[in-house]
Amino acid sequence: MPVPDFQSLMLPVLRSLEGGAETEVPEIRSRVASDLELAPEDLREIVPSGRQSTLANRVNWALVHTQRAGLLERVRPRPPQASVRPVAEAVGTCPA
Repeated sequence: MPVPDFQSLMLPVLRSLEGGAETEVPEIRSRVASDLELAPEDLREIVPSGRQSTLANRVNWALVHTQRAGLLERVRPRPPQASVRPVAEAVGTCPA
């Protein structure tokens, strides 16, 4: 299965945060890859700029858009390791 577009990753990203705890972005990527059962060759795919994996790029965009929608909040400044946590009220409203 190729890496889905960022819109399709928004729900898996939210599901990876179901516990409500602060989670670092690399852990979110790992959970999403595992949940979607992505093949190793898909995980090695790189965006055209060559600067990051396709999965990292798309999970990051999914995080940006869910944050802008008010479903997540960044709890630490951006890099080196940004962390996010779900906004408590929004977690229960996500469709299954």
